[in-house]
Amino acid sequence: MIVRVLFFAIAHDLTGTREYSLELENAATVETAIDILIRKFPALRQIDQSMKIAVNKEYAGRSVELQPDDEIACLPPVSGG
Repeated sequence: MIVRVLFFAIAHDLTGTREYSLELENAATVETAIDILIRKFPALRQIDQSMKIAVNKEYAGRSVELQPDDEIACLPPVSGG
């Protein structure tokens, strides 16, 4: 199956792209997708533990099972004061 991955802010800077089509096995999870993305874009490892993930515009845990044509957004850590 194919899912669409969007990279925002520092995730975009680390990957050098805003969007990536990722091919996954059926029944893949967000965690599987992130592992593959880190292999493809090793610099993502810098924010892996603090990066938030959204699937189809809703925050999602890494155990969420993905479906064909899902959209994954890699959201960087947010800081503020």
